[in-house]
Amino acid sequence: CPGLSFTEKMKFVSEWISSHIDDGDQDLKKPVLFAEFGLSSKTDNFQPGHRYQYYKRVYDLLYEAAKATRSGAGAMPWQFLVDDMDEYGDAFAIVPWRIPSIYKLITRQSCRLAAIRHGKSSSKLLAECP
Repeated sequence: CPGLSFTEKMKFVSEWISSHIDDGDQDLKKPVLFAEFGLSSKTDNFQPGHRYQYYKRVYDLLYEAAKATRSGAGAMPWQFLVDDMDEYGDAFAIVPWRIPSIYKLITRQSCRLAAIRHGKSSSKLLAECP
């Protein structure tokens, strides 16, 4: 979505994910995996905290869908790197453990989805989660 402000991108991604979950439920009757999403550091007025807000929005929408046994099956962000690979990245690239808030968010999302899959209460599994 080049040219959109951060607020417009947040609105767009929310509507886009919701509409695709609806399509998975109503038309496809299949799970939908959301892949290669992210927020470019080239977004107008980009602030590092925007990326956390963006990922959180995506993960919260997918968690709520999964909790309601809807079609949101998971997410694979673009582009995670490991240390010393910065030269291979683009404006979407992050090394998750360098950004503790995002690293915790990703870990928490994994635990929340695992809790649903294994029938545990989220609070119990999250307490066990690192």
